[in-house]
Amino acid sequence: MNNSQLSKELLLSIGNWDWQPQKLKLQFGQLTLSDVPFEVGKEEALLSRIGKRLNKKRQDIIDLLNSLRPTYYISRRSDRKN
Repeated sequence: MNNSQLSKELLLSIGNWDWQPQKLKLQFGQLTLSDVPFEVGKEEALLSRIGKRLNKKRQDIIDLLNSLRPTYYISRRSDRKN
């Protein structure tokens, strides 16, 4: 997987970051505000911070973020053509 595909995958996993930090902090009390800030182009840093705090691997964090997204968003994404 090249870097642009990797970035696209990460952005799809992160989705709408307006509400995801609150869901993560509710589910994982050990997360702090400094663990969850999102900056475009620094998706890997976000995954790394969350992974370190939760003691989880990168793919586990991506799967977790995907699970927090609304079902309708995931199904609509799968209907899109490349």
